[in-house]
Amino acid sequence: MIHMGQTVSPLPKLLALLKPGDIVTHMFAPPPNSIIDDSGHILPEVIAARRRGVWFDLGNGRAGHLRWDTAESVLKAGFLPDTFSTDWTPEGRTAQVAGLRYFNVYGPNEAHKGRMASVAFHAFNQFRAEGRVKLFEGSDGYGDGEQQRDFVHVDDAVGVNLWLLENRDISGIFNCGTGRAQTFNEVAVAVINTIQGTEFSIQELIDKGFIEYIPFPAQLVGKYQSYTQADLGRLREAGYPGEFQRVEDGVAAYVRELLKA
Repeated sequence: MIHMGQTVSPLPKLLALLKPGDIVTHMFAPPPNSIIDDSGHILPEVIAARRRGVWFDLGNGRAGHLRWDTAESVLKAGFLPDTFSTDWTPEGRTAQVAGLRYFNVYGPNEAHKGRMASVAFHAFNQFRAEGRVKLFEGSDGYGDGEQQRDFVHVDDAVGVNLWLLENRDISGIFNCGTGRAQTFNEVAVAVINTIQGTEFSIQELIDKGFIEYIPFPAQLVGKYQSYTQADLGRLREAGYPGEFQRVEDGVAAYVRELLKA
């Protein structure tokens, strides 16, 4: 690996020494010794190096290793990074690194997601349009509409993010769900009862024709997740104190927001 920057030898001379699998890091570093010329064009030696198997790496991590005008010129030329890395600096070794695995998030401002929006969102719109909510028949040993997901309100997901921002000494990969699987039937019940201001049971809603079960799609057999539930052990061990809304409360609150629109 070679580190781009203010080297004594010009970059083209160094590139000639590299073999397939060698790496040039800090590829968006500014001149001198950038991978572009003064006109913003990729150096021919750089193109030749990539063709013979030399990799080009982002390698950002400290001031001076990336300049936006250089990055823009390189990307406009269609010369994308092969790998993304960062410097292993004292600052980097102590910085917070946290990731969240989100489960089935629902809540306000998701209309732009289209067909990928939440079950609650689609159930609301379907009931308003057709007077009923359609759910899959049973699959994988689960009864009609009894497939389960870990449905988490967006407010609760935001709460986890804010807690991590306030606790910069905590790092890790954490599940972001409620830790409680609930059924599609429960979502439908919450949606319909909130819209109508009723307290019907699932059976009463079925009897009234408000819930309809449709055949399970053949193309999803063996591919469908009939059960998901977040393991919150690591998040709780890290000290997260927040509680998560049940479908009965969270979906109902969401539907009340949708009704205001």
